[in-house]
Amino acid sequence: MAEDDEADELREKLRPIFDQFDADGSGSVSTDEVGQMAMSLGMELTSEQLEQLMLDADPDGSGEIEFEELIDVLKRQSQDGAEGGMVALLQAVDDDDGGVASMVLYEFIHALVRLAWECYPKPGIGIGGRLGALLERAVLPGSSHLLDSTDPMEAELSSKHVQAITAFYNDRLLEAFKLFAAADSSLSGQATLDTMSFEELVFMVKTTKLYDSHLTVAGLTAIFAQVNTLQVDDGEKDDDADELNFAEFKNCLCRIANAKVPPSVRGGEPFANVWQAFLQIMFLPQVKKLLKDAKRGTAVKLS
Repeated sequence: MAEDDEADELREKLRPIFDQFDADGSGSVSTDEVGQMAMSLGMELTSEQLEQLMLDADPDGSGEIEFEELIDVLKRQSQDGAEGGMVALLQAVDDDDGGVASMVLYEFIHALVRLAWECYPKPGIGIGGRLGALLERAVLPGSSHLLDSTDPMEAELSSKHVQAITAFYNDRLLEAFKLFAAADSSLSGQATLDTMSFEELVFMVKTTKLYDSHLTVAGLTAIFAQVNTLQVDDGEKDDDADELNFAEFKNCLCRIANAKVPPSVRGGEPFANVWQAFLQIMFLPQVKKLLKDAKRGTAVKLS
């Protein structure tokens, strides 16, 4: 096949997916959205491959990439015989359904977020609270006959071994909580330095490099909504249902660990071992590095 024919085929395959992320029709997407595009297609990228993907997509650091620039990067990587990065994106598009199943899931989650935002417009309620309200008042009641009302993580979170591990790392977890609770430097974020918003949680997962095929944006959204909903179900006072307090943050982090290493891949390993390994190997080393950056004044802020 001629080079021009390959480029045309590439444009035809990628255009619908690119347009999904170019919501404002500007003809460009952010480099972060390129990463989300890759994750939405179910790609399994290492942190190094994802960083290379971002670098190739936006070498000048402008923060935006146009459709033809994306095509050029793909062509260049294909010619160079590179592995991972943009070539992996192309391979994902070439799969049986062209990534349609993953895009349908992305669109479904996007629709839920928009529906929650529009149906619960009460001032002062952010997306976390609105998602919780949508799930509690509309989605779950209509689906109760399909759902098991028990929380599979309840027994794990209440086990003495898991609680002992959490208590041992409590001070370091509090450091991490305070670091990311202060990530939003906007005026609206200044009043919530003792709680963590959904945006700050997403920022934390991204900067600690936790996203993968097991832990996705959609999965993180569900975890955030579930933790806030559980607080209400337990009859406890939650002064801000759109934010995570420290106790909720630890609950949320346990669920993130469970999503990162689900029972299906543990080989019978108990969750307590997974929780300890997650903190020791995946999460806290990244937080330690970010804390050092913060002390040097080079930490990245959410806004």
